[in-house]
Amino acid sequence: MMRSFRLINCMIALFMTSVVVNAQAPIPDLYNSRDSLGLYNINLGINSFHFSGLLLLKKLNDSTIRMVMSSEMGPKLLDMVLYPTGYKVLYAFPELNNKRILRTCYEVFGTLSGIITRMRPFIVENTPEASYYTYDLRKRRKVLYIVDSLSHKLISGRFEKGNTVKLIFYYLFAPGTIQISSMKLEHRHFSMNISLSKI
Repeated sequence: MMRSFRLINCMIALFMTSVVVNAQAPIPDLYNSRDSLGLYNINLGINSFHFSGLLLLKKLNDSTIRMVMSSEMGPKLLDMVLYPTGYKVLYAFPELNNKRILRTCYEVFGTLSGIITRMRPFIVENTPEASYYTYDLRKRRKVLYIVDSLSHKLISGRFEKGNTVKLIFYYLFAPGTIQISSMKLEHRHFSMNISLSKI
């Protein structure tokens, strides 16, 4: 009798399409958390401010990343330390020194580096076309990643607050590999576009 009960429970578990997991999802971040350093070309447009340059992501420890943006000519534009629950600004160029912009930069690069979602529980929902990984960040915020079921590659992601989509991420891969080579981001509520490519 007990054996039959266990078998039924196992069968139910196998056919569930949604499950809560308390670990890091196998989401291939643009920045690999096993690496101590990541360097990217970046194009950033915020309102009327546009620049091209370099983005450096440096792992300080398992829960802290330093992010530095510099222009092609060398001057530093943004220097932030990212934590799971917030950020610290070390330097911000005047055009970027705005609370809304800085918070958005934290949401963007905190999500890409995995700092925001690290070790948070997530829900997985599977369909024949894709798998959906949803992280609850509290305060009505969440991050959703979409992974193609056939290629097992990350297609896109989005950052939501309440019922509103704030940010959308699109991912591109190096041909014939599972390595993310570039990413494009769009903010839905003010003019902000970011594109990144790995160096």
